[in-house]
Amino acid sequence: MTDTEGDRPGRRRLTGVNRSRLTAGFLGAAASLVIWTLARARVLPPWPVMWGWLEQWWPAVVGAGLAVAVLVLHRRRPRSTSADPRDGEGRWTRLTTLVTAFTAVAALVFTALSLSTTRDQIGITEQGQFTDRYTKAIDQLGTPGAEHLWVRVGGIFALERVANDSPRDQRAIVEVLGAFLRTAAHRPDPTTVCSAAPADIDAAFLVLTRRQVARETHDPPVIDLRNTCLVGIRATGADLSGISLIGSDLHDADLPKVHGDLIGLSKIILTHANLYSADLSGYAAGFTDADLSGARLSYAKFGPNELIRVKLVNADLTGADLRDVVFTGVDLTGAQHDSSTKTTGAKYDATTTGAWW
Repeated sequence: MTDTEGDRPGRRRLTGVNRSRLTAGFLGAAASLVIWTLARARVLPPWPVMWGWLEQWWPAVVGAGLAVAVLVLHRRRPRSTSADPRDGEGRWTRLTTLVTAFTAVAALVFTALSLSTTRDQIGITEQGQFTDRYTKAIDQLGTPGAEHLWVRVGGIFALERVANDSPRDQRAIVEVLGAFLRTAAHRPDPTTVCSAAPADIDAAFLVLTRRQVARETHDPPVIDLRNTCLVGIRATGADLSGISLIGSDLHDADLPKVHGDLIGLSKIILTHANLYSADLSGYAAGFTDADLSGARLSYAKFGPNELIRVKLVNADLTGADLRDVVFTGVDLTGAQHDSSTKTTGAKYDATTTGAWW
């Protein structure tokens, strides 16, 4: 009866198999705890779950779970008529294993929380550095006087660097540079003859037109550069998306491969400008009352859109894409063209002069 005395109904021995299952369950719970803690500490990507009250009370839940695990793994074995000295040794071994596992889990949790704290501190320090750099660049930009021209240029490119490093600050920097151009390059009235843009104006326009437009897909800004003097500015591959240049003077500008959507180009002056391979099909309103006389427009794209009272006198239209463009009152006198100039579907009215197709 000694061998079966402990096997009474309702009470089972904690056999090796059962202990293995319980240990596996405990280790699985521990692994889940570690993963959950790492996710909360933002070491892993956030889970799409709102934890609610667990955000505050998860330590208590973990403690209760571990207590239950201890009770299950170390429940008392049934009494036996003969004491086996190995029973105490087995319980001590299991207790040691449990303590070791608990210590490892606690170390992982502590490491995850430490990493989260370190990351937060690094983020705060980084934002402080961005703020300091931004403030210094604004001070440089606001330094008046011709003798401080290159100080302003340095401030402009410093702002560009901040915008590239800190996406959250790009919108503010775009607004600052737009305000700078409206103030420093203002064109009082349409009859004003503008002189060549100084280096700081050129730099500000360049930075605005090479910003990372992809960051603005959800809330694109409207950059108001109406009635500004931007003579001779240079910006290869400039992205004019969201920029209004209505009534601005850009004669002699060097803007090859310029492109963009929602551009305001009415009443703009682009005489003798280099617009090689430009995509001018993305303007927001009709291309109206603009002057592109003598402009290099080879391989430029205009349509499908409408040109109204636009001057293209002596413009270079070799290889230009004019397909499906509607010409109303356009002056094409002396415009250069060749067999590669595309005019399929292009239409013109009686007030248009110089049409060759």
